[in-house]
Amino acid sequence: MTVYYQNPFYDDVFGTIGVVIPSKRIGYKQGPDKKITEVVTPKGSKDFEQNFKKAFPVGSKPGWPYKGRLLVSISILIKRSDYARKDIDNISKSILDALKGLAFVDDIQVDCLHVVKFPSDEYSFMIGIKQLKEDDRGWYHPPLYSEKPFPKS
Repeated sequence: MTVYYQNPFYDDVFGTIGVVIPSKRIGYKQGPDKKITEVVTPKGSKDFEQNFKKAFPVGSKPGWPYKGRLLVSISILIKRSDYARKDIDNISKSILDALKGLAFVDDIQVDCLHVVKFPSDEYSFMIGIKQLKEDDRGWYHPPLYSEKPFPKS
């Protein structure tokens, strides 16, 4: 068993193993006059958001929902068989939408977003959130976790 250590740079680091993140690419249906008649939400996205909210009920983490500026880092592991078909931006949207109203009030608060994806034997993801001060730029993105303890700052 591998032990991972949270990077103390982040206020929160959390994630899950074995959960498929649906793409948040929204589709549209048009009528004969080419006007949009229906917005189509991707299959599985509502279930993903509901399951996320069950895993992290409102008030389950002190300080949530954050109200100020945020830096968010997301590390996504995708099964090798699906890796080439998964768009990183659409997966990120699913995660941010699931966190809305839970970890933060609205994703408009996210001033800095760092997302990486890796091929893997199973699906998983890790999320790091750091509250930014008024003068923080958020340009630096340290790793979310490591197999070695992080040095004390």
